[in-house]
Amino acid sequence: MKRLFVTADDLGRGVETNVAIERCVQRGIVTGCSLIANGSAVGDARSRKGSVGAIGLHVNLTEGKALTGPIRNLTDARGTFKGPIRAMLALLFGRVELDRVRRELDAQCSRALELGFTLVAIDGHHHSHVFPGVFPMVAELAIRHGIRVVRMPHEPALTGHPGARGKRALLSALCGEAAPIAARVGLQTPEHFRGLSLYGRRSDHRSHLLRVLERLPEGDTELMVHPRAGILGEHECGSLTDVVVRSTLDRHGVTLATLRDL
Repeated sequence: MKRLFVTADDLGRGVETNVAIERCVQRGIVTGCSLIANGSAVGDARSRKGSVGAIGLHVNLTEGKALTGPIRNLTDARGTFKGPIRAMLALLFGRVELDRVRRELDAQCSRALELGFTLVAIDGHHHSHVFPGVFPMVAELAIRHGIRVVRMPHEPALTGHPGARGKRALLSALCGEAAPIAARVGLQTPEHFRGLSLYGRRSDHRSHLLRVLERLPEGDTELMVHPRAGILGEHECGSLTDVVVRSTLDRHGVTLATLRDL
């Protein structure tokens, strides 16, 4: 049996992104999304929460402004995050006060709950939930708030340019450290993960998506997608709402499901 959970990242990042995600849930194969609680359009996201499928928390330590103010080596003096590479290096070399990170993660989860979202899963913007030292806090947060599912962005690094293969190898190594923690505290995760190879595709997005869907392994797979405004997003939205894509799932015996079903 093959089950597919299609998660659109970045709800709340911008109104155009929210509109794109809603369209891909209502007219396409997307079954849920993950919310950036410190995004500029969380208010608009709140108004759409009944029409965007199952919702997860997209913890964010890399973009926008921290809800709790400046965090040494993760943000500037105004509390704006410095990006994924700087965050990874700062955490890797122990240059971040983890108590301040825990406070920010708590604030982001609290913001989502205060807005009325029911959270069924947790993952991370730029996969920051599995950055060094972060995952134990994410697991603790999930258990405390009854969140049952966590993403493990481990995807076979068999294709793509060397930089993409290196990124996937790094994420797989980080997941290797995170997975035993998730198992120990009882968090669920789909057996397989796909989506890194699709990110940034343009006119060839549909053909690559079809290839991924035709080669899905047996069991449960989470597919990460990023419908949004702009030319890249339009290609992705077109693929995710394409009738041929949907018929391919039917032809290969793939059942769409939400992370609530895991």
